[in-house]
Amino acid sequence: MFFIKILITLTLVILLTEISKRVRPAVGGILMGLPLGAGLSTYFLAYEQGIPFLIRAIPWGILGLSSSLLFSLSYYLTDRWFPHPLRIIAALRSSLVAILVYGVVSLCLRALPLRIEVALLLTFGTIFLNLGLVRWLIPPSIKPPKTKFNLKLVLLRGLITAFTIASITGLARIIGPVWSGILSAFPIILFQVLVFLHVEEGPNVYPGIITGFAYSVMNLLLFYLLLAFLLPVLGLNLTYLIVYLFSMVFLYLLNRLRH
Repeated sequence: MFFIKILITLTLVILLTEISKRVRPAVGGILMGLPLGAGLSTYFLAYEQGIPFLIRAIPWGILGLSSSLLFSLSYYLTDRWFPHPLRIIAALRSSLVAILVYGVVSLCLRALPLRIEVALLLTFGTIFLNLGLVRWLIPPSIKPPKTKFNLKLVLLRGLITAFTIASITGLARIIGPVWSGILSAFPIILFQVLVFLHVEEGPNVYPGIITGFAYSVMNLLLFYLLLAFLLPVLGLNLTYLIVYLFSMVFLYLLNRLRH
């Protein structure tokens, strides 16, 4: 199972990073709205811990989307307000701040008396507030120059992402459905693409990913809701097949509306 997680995650990271580098970065950000990291995490949670476990985790996954949005925004703001000439230092500093913000926000959300209505209301509010801030703060992205394929970096991306997903799903019995749900929303693939685009292409490229994600995160919200409604009725594999087909159609239409 661990090697299956590595293979799937590695393929997704390669695909999204290369798309983001060869077309407009905002297109890559739109694709971040696919249930990639969240999809892998929740699927393996349901497969290993059972569907009832995942159902209890879903409201917390919805809340975790707020943490993900603040994660991406804080990454950009740290780099903008405290720039550094060395890209690796700038990316590392932005990463540390973004992870800290995600953790603090998640701890605050964990203290809420959660109902699905509360999760939806808070998440909707965060999505629209973040969208307004992103449109105000982040300039239009530019198409970056093509860079050579670097197998070592690609493997590193995939391994880091796979290890993170394997850790979240492997610790599910210990941390329970609440934290499993919150951590399932951690934007691990978005994080990987942000960091490596930042280091490889500089500060003018990766912000487009954040802009695209600000729009496409709505699809992740629908993803969690569809799981909650369909899993008890259709079971694991058929539900995920339907949800992914819906996600691709939704994001295609969203991209057409934006352009």
